[in-house]
Amino acid sequence: MVASSLKEAPLGLRSRLVISVIGLATFILIGWSGLLAYKGVETLRGEAKSRTAEVLRVLSVPSEIALAERRIDSLDAILSGAQRSNPDLRWIAVLDSEGRVLAHSEAEQYGRRDDTEFTRLALESGGYVGKSVDVDGEPRLLAAMPVSTTSEVGSIRWGTVMSSFSMAGVETGVRRLQVNLALASILMLGVMAGSLWLLLSRQVIKPLSSLNAAAQAIREGDLSARIEPPPGGVDALDELHLLRGVFNEMARQVEGQTSILEGRVARRTAELEAANSELARINQRLSRAVARLADIAKTDGLTGLLNHRSFQEKLSLELQRCLRQEHPLSIIMIDVDHFKSYNDMHGHPAGDFVLKEVARIFRENLREVDVVARYGGEEFAIVLLDTPKGAAGLVAEKLRLAVQEHDFPHAADSQPGGRLTASIGVSSFPDDGLSPAELVEHADQSLYEAKRRGRNRVVLAGEILSMLRK
Repeated sequence: MVASSLKEAPLGLRSRLVISVIGLATFILIGWSGLLAYKGVETLRGEAKSRTAEVLRVLSVPSEIALAERRIDSLDAILSGAQRSNPDLRWIAVLDSEGRVLAHSEAEQYGRRDDTEFTRLALESGGYVGKSVDVDGEPRLLAAMPVSTTSEVGSIRWGTVMSSFSMAGVETGVRRLQVNLALASILMLGVMAGSLWLLLSRQVIKPLSSLNAAAQAIREGDLSARIEPPPGGVDALDELHLLRGVFNEMARQVEGQTSILEGRVARRTAELEAANSELARINQRLSRAVARLADIAKTDGLTGLLNHRSFQEKLSLELQRCLRQEHPLSIIMIDVDHFKSYNDMHGHPAGDFVLKEVARIFRENLREVDVVARYGGEEFAIVLLDTPKGAAGLVAEKLRLAVQEHDFPHAADSQPGGRLTASIGVSSFPDDGLSPAELVEHADQSLYEAKRRGRNRVVLAGEILSMLRK
């Protein structure tokens, strides 16, 4: 019956006034704020794109000169300078007409062919192009501009400069603008609400404040809070009085249910804590196992050196760096002489000991930056970084002598000359090849030439080439 009376009661004047004034003001403020926000956002983003275009335009001038004079190596310095002077520049690259990276602020991208939709658009465009993207949650602006020379006889396009600019600062400005407009709108609404507050405080605000205080108390954990009726009595059909009764009844039900739930939550929390503790221990063991497996996949289990696959990967990576920076690089291939007969005569444990000792000798006589690997069986491979052939030959001779002078068990009884020895072949970049396969092949040929000449010696790849020419 109470609900029926409330439904039939006419809407009060104060309710109509509040709804009409606040609704109209809100509609006007939303439209006004939205228009200002749209204009401001377009201005901020347009300025960011203009700055990006100017950066690329300035950068295209030295890039044009470098490409025209075929000084590709100077592009790295140009890109590095541009990135240092533009904190929002995440990466920058110069591409040729087919989308292949000629220079990149991220060295690992060098030589890669970029075939994305934006790259194709940039290569086909005759001017600045830009595209907004999201990279791992960060707003970015992909931008590109042709590097070309225009003269009276025509235009020559040397390449395309591409970049990725962070728009985080711009988006922060956009959000700040939107927040400021929202705050201004809220302030204006607050002024109007304050005026209504003075008019309606006794009839509406005070009862609502009591309701809010009780709700806040319940939210903070005081489930015994209730709304007390105002002094002087209330109208039985007053909406706030009916709300007060509904709220108090709800609070009583929540208080009863909460005590039951708290017991269940406490038990469940204890179970979850125990499960989380066990899961943490399992994850820790799993992480150690994964790290161990990764190490096993890269290294030779007997000697602890890099294995064949890791050696090939490292050689390919270092050769790419040498090609780009025009630095020398040398490969040494080493084979332990008469190892099979030693292994057959003294057994596998003795042979394994020899291989581990040879690996230790190599590590002790090489630099930390040099790459040492067990290539297979009794054969070892070494990459000497930034080392020309002459210096590599001296290193190889040093290693040969170190093996020869080491006292290996049983060597005096079973090896020719009473010593374990090694045959060594050396090849170098760029003299003997420009690819990993060529360098390994020439070093291997030199190794077998050393064996053919009687073992226990070093042969450089250049010596074989000289013999072939004769």
